[in-house]
Amino acid sequence: MKEIVNKIIPFSSVDGPGNRTAIFLQGCNLNCKYCHNPETRGMCIQCGARVEACPAGALSKVEAKCVPHDAYAVRPEWKKLANADYYEVEFEGQIYSNITAECYEIDGLRPETDYALRVRAVNKDGRSEWTDLSVRTEAD
Repeated sequence: MKEIVNKIIPFSSVDGPGNRTAIFLQGCNLNCKYCHNPETRGMCIQCGARVEACPAGALSKVEAKCVPHDAYAVRPEWKKLANADYYEVEFEGQIYSNITAECYEIDGLRPETDYALRVRAVNKDGRSEWTDLSVRTEAD
């Protein structure tokens, strides 16, 4: 396995008990709200440059739509891209990652409410541009 090192901290007492060396890799998919290393997200896997979408155009934009599932859930759906390893859905500031299906259900929503979300494809070479979607949940 070959990974790009983003940063090496030779002596750290922040990342666990005691003194240690901390090695941060680029490309974390978790996108935690309070991430201590947000600069490691959105980087090209080939060169390490900070980018929003794959600079080589390895992934085309996802063709997607979003449909209400019921009063409390919506389901973004998309066409499979041949070279995508997985998909990501961004909803209300959170990125849901490593989705291998061609849809994803978001529940726990309010009836008759407008929502916006985005979908993109990811593979070893980078990420596609986001596809913006909007949907309104059904009446209860």
